[in-house]
Amino acid sequence: MASEVLTATFPLNVKQKNGKVVALSGSWYRNAHFFTSNNIKKHYTEKLAEPQLKSYSPIDGVVFSLFVIYKPNKRRLDTDNYTTVHKKFFNDAMTKYGIIEDDNTDHSPFQISVYGGIDKDNPRVDIYVSQDLEIIINLAREKLWTTN
Repeated sequence: MASEVLTATFPLNVKQKNGKVVALSGSWYRNAHFFTSNNIKKHYTEKLAEPQLKSYSPIDGVVFSLFVIYKPNKRRLDTDNYTTVHKKFFNDAMTKYGIIEDDNTDHSPFQISVYGGIDKDNPRVDIYVSQDLEIIINLAREKLWTTN
């Protein structure tokens, strides 16, 4: 996978079994009951991540990751508040499905989050993983929304 880029896309919100919509943010995660957060993580891992990861081969060595967030409107949104949960859940899913050996600093020492802009029809977090740091840095520059 030297120059291959693993890509995945996840919604900013998920619906619980009871129909309640949960924002996958650090604020929710901090306040969620452990049973609820475990159920949401299981849904994220098995229903959202696994279908996207099953086509990728295991990666031997170090990976670098980019998390690009697209918000639904002009309201303020804390990039790290959202991407921190996606980083946790996605890295755990990559480990669970054997894409990476572990998600510790020996295997995943660099993860960056950037704001990609507004997408009212598809607010989401796009994730890019590569063994080539330059690819991740260039993607971050390309995806970064700026007012200039």
